[in-house]
Amino acid sequence: MQEANAQNNQKPEAAASSIDEQSLIFTTMPDYKIVVGQGGVKPGASIHMPNRKLSRVGLWLLAIVTIIVAIAVIGYVVISLLNTEEPAEELRTPAVIEQKTETPLATASYSDFLVKYFGSEECKYINVCGQDADPDADGASNQAEFEKGYDPNNADSDLDGLADGDEQNIFELDPLKPKSTISNLKDLELVKGFYSSKQPDRQWTQEEMVDISGRIAKFGFHNPSLKTLEDAASIYSKAEFAKVTSITGTSTAGTGTVLGLTTDPEDQLNRDTQRLSTISKLGIALEKYKAKIGGYPEVFSMAELNEELKPFFEVATNIKDPVNVKPYVYDYKYVHPNDFLMSYFSETQNLLIKYTSKNAVRDYQSEDKKSADEQRKRDVEAIKTALLLYSAANVSAQSRTLNIFPSAEKLKEEISPKYLGAIPRDPKTGKDYEYKVTSKLDKFTVKALLDDPPSGYTGFFCNQEDECDYY
Repeated sequence: MQEANAQNNQKPEAAASSIDEQSLIFTTMPDYKIVVGQGGVKPGASIHMPNRKLSRVGLWLLAIVTIIVAIAVIGYVVISLLNTEEPAEELRTPAVIEQKTETPLATASYSDFLVKYFGSEECKYINVCGQDADPDADGASNQAEFEKGYDPNNADSDLDGLADGDEQNIFELDPLKPKSTISNLKDLELVKGFYSSKQPDRQWTQEEMVDISGRIAKFGFHNPSLKTLEDAASIYSKAEFAKVTSITGTSTAGTGTVLGLTTDPEDQLNRDTQRLSTISKLGIALEKYKAKIGGYPEVFSMAELNEELKPFFEVATNIKDPVNVKPYVYDYKYVHPNDFLMSYFSETQNLLIKYTSKNAVRDYQSEDKKSADEQRKRDVEAIKTALLLYSAANVSAQSRTLNIFPSAEKLKEEISPKYLGAIPRDPKTGKDYEYKVTSKLDKFTVKALLDDPPSGYTGFFCNQEDECDYY
């Protein structure tokens, strides 16, 4: 029995030893291990946790995130305090937005208008800043300029060449817009072409023209309209249009009657003369161009031709036909370096007139002759002036003659350079002009032969008499 009890008493120890040797492991969380022996946790047992520390970079990141969150919170609070929008429920209700009509000028009252344009709220000079005054003389009073938003010190607020008052009172256009209508024409082109401001695809009717004439009589015509409209201004002003032509043609605004042109044969002839003169000037400029460049300009429109020839015009040349609606237009076509084709339509002949390089050469030579003849006439007159100065300086008080002139042999040495810098010579031949003096040296004659003198004459002469003339 004692042996049996002894054995029994040893079993627990053996079991405990076995449990200790095969330690029980309870997992409560990852990486954390609790070691337990028989009867509980053994004395000296401990919970083992990994030794983990935040790195310096982690601390910085944590600080940055904290700051960002703080800024976001502060920003939200500030925006909430500043938000003045109406509640969302009110916004859901459709609102009718009232359209306010503002004064065109940045002036709410006439006193503001006075300050802006005349420098003072008070008007000291009624004829300048008074409501009925018109300081820029455009046909619109200060009151009208204030109400409409025009500039009272500028007769043409939109700079289109038409006076503000004329646009408003006569042609029913907008003085603040250089292009008031749906037409592709600007206001000035519309008015000059006699096209309706109400229906810009057609020209004014006879009745409308008479109505415009009545408005002009009532309100007057003003600058710059008078200057920019030129002949059209007087046509608009007339009350009678009995001679308005029935010529029809097409323009950029469409097809219709060309108003403002009379069918009077003399007027038609004058326009044809103007056409011929313009074409001739273009031909002369083309010859000068060819002489310098080596050929005619290779362009195919009048606008391009005008740009090429500008340096070769003696005087400004208008390249637009007096009517300037088809078929009454100028045309240019390049053929090859030595030829071209220009044309215009004659009213008197009702025919297309063609103009080629041959015509240009002829006109250039004729112009060259005229230019040389003009130089000859100036030279002869200059010699006469020098001879008269010589006579005045050399006639003594005791002389019985009123004049004295140098002999033909001594002309140059007596006259030049004291009375004339150099004795001129013929611009083409280089020869001296003919000079003759009487035996008494009291009368002279200076002559020059001309290339293109008037019919019945051969040259130009001067003597001691008052006038020089052809002979």
